[in-house]
Amino acid sequence: KSLSPAQRARIGLIEAVIAASERRYADAATLFAKVEPRLDKQRRSIALYGGYYARSLANPDKTISLPHPTGDISEVFLRAYAVGFLQDTKAAIKVLAEAERRFGDRAEIPAYRAWLAMFLNDRAQVKEALDRALRLDPREPVALEVRAHYRAGIEGNSDGAISDVQQIIGITP
Repeated sequence: KSLSPAQRARIGLIEAVIAASERRYADAATLFAKVEPRLDKQRRSIALYGGYYARSLANPDKTISLPHPTGDISEVFLRAYAVGFLQDTKAAIKVLAEAERRFGDRAEIPAYRAWLAMFLNDRAQVKEALDRALRLDPREPVALEVRAHYRAGIEGNSDGAISDVQQIIGITP
């Protein structure tokens, strides 16, 4: 059967990811750029940031600017990851905190902010972000995972951690 333009773009995205995984960064950059305009929002963000990484790795002596923010939720985590790599974890947390203001009803954003705060041992921020995430969605798997680690590692509450993990398994087996 013939493929629709959207299906061809998705295959092109897969080809770009494969080229990048094979360290053919220049090819990958070209492929990401080619398919990006024809993809849905989520996949477009993957192509934007995949292209950014591919261009950067193809030209390691050249400074490549991050993609301009699209304002879409699908970009938030990709941008935070890139900023964290380029700057530091605090800068990545700032990206997530800004996204929380734009997408206030999305529990996964403060959940991931809590994860990053755990890396910094910023217990107050971990608790605040966890409380926010679980208030928005008490079944948010990432928030429950962070809380399990917090309970086990910080509070020494193994039973609470096990309870969280069992809840996660029930949500996302």
